[in-house]
Amino acid sequence: MKDLPTVRRSRRLLGFLLALSCLAAAVTLVAEVERRAEDAVLVGPGEVVPDDLYAAGDSVRIQGTVLGDLVAAGREVIVEGTVEGDLIAAAQTVTVTGTVGDDVRIAGQVLHFGPDARVGDDLVSAGYSLEAAAGSVLGGTAVVFGYQALLAGEVGEGVRGALAALELAGPVRGDVEVEVGAAGQAPPSFWPPPVPIPTVSPGLTVADGARIDGDLAYESPDPAEIAAGAEVAGEVTHREVAAPGEEEPTVTERLLDALRRFAALLLVGGLLVVAAPRWTAALADHVRTRPLPALGWGIVLLAASLVAVLLLAVAVGLLASVLGLATLSGLAAAVVGGGVLAELALVIGVVLACVYLAPVVAGLAGGRLALARSASPAATPGRARAFVALALGVLVLVLLGLIPILGRLVGLLALLLGLGALWLWGLGKVRRSSAEAP
Repeated sequence: MKDLPTVRRSRRLLGFLLALSCLAAAVTLVAEVERRAEDAVLVGPGEVVPDDLYAAGDSVRIQGTVLGDLVAAGREVIVEGTVEGDLIAAAQTVTVTGTVGDDVRIAGQVLHFGPDARVGDDLVSAGYSLEAAAGSVLGGTAVVFGYQALLAGEVGEGVRGALAALELAGPVRGDVEVEVGAAGQAPPSFWPPPVPIPTVSPGLTVADGARIDGDLAYESPDPAEIAAGAEVAGEVTHREVAAPGEEEPTVTERLLDALRRFAALLLVGGLLVVAAPRWTAALADHVRTRPLPALGWGIVLLAASLVAVLLLAVAVGLLASVLGLATLSGLAAAVVGGGVLAELALVIGVVLACVYLAPVVAGLAGGRLALARSASPAATPGRARAFVALALGVLVLVLLGLIPILGRLVGLLALLLGLGALWLWGLGKVRRSSAEAP
């Protein structure tokens, strides 16, 4: 059985894999699929879709048979018939009362599997509430993320996930490895659900009649409520963690985090000084000589970056939808693939600029300013001097970051100054290019 701490480390990875799986389904648009986009998409009783079906509408209802995969999006997605391949859906409510032959990957506010629901392989879900009613069968592993889940049906291979509230009330033929919230936590404020949802007590509950054939390993601030009539065949392991807001890092942990932060910034800054010394120096000079414009433009660039990430995603989705409705499946696939790569590149660029580039530039500017005041004017700045200035400035930033309130303000200031310097440098390049152009 895996180490229990891997539950916490794998939570983001599994969430990313859920998004990646849904994304992969969108990229694999080919000509051999059927597309339907209406206010209400219906595959009626007795109707057979011979290939994959991509459907979008206010309501998507499958009462017949889809011989391939079903990829659906809308306010509600209902599977009452049979999907022989995968079910990939995003909706406010996803309801399965029929059969899915392979994997199910769904996201939404309310996710429900009725008593007659049958899933041939794994379930990966993300949502506010998931319910698998008594009598339902999930053939593979159930990977669950969200606020709450009630698993009263049969789970064929095991349960993984992270939730605030989880109740196991049916047989699980495998291990259970989960991270759950504290008992007694109030549920988050949420808009009214479109369909009734079960009430699940915060924390982990193993109800009467539940049976776990493997080990039970959970991470929670409080012990699980395991009923006398529940059976756990394997070992029960509880790793106690502090409730959110209660865990305070020790002085040693904070110093170690600061040391790791210093080493990372020094490494990135050193690479920039070696690979692009003039560019790095120019950015630092903008911070030193034009701090107020850099601060203002930093705010603008940060806001513009967030807006650009959102607008790019919306634009790619709209363009792909239009091309799909125009039966240009190959072009739609190219647009989605290119848009995904562009979105990924933009997000990575924004994160790297905010987490590493901006603090390095601000630290280098501060270090150069300190050296300029302490050294003789005749001193010639060189690569070694740049390294010293970088190390000095970054060290001061990291040490100030240890001060609870002041550290956050200094970190935000360094972020905005670094981003603003990047904007000013780019603006200067554009103006020079315009002046040199005939």
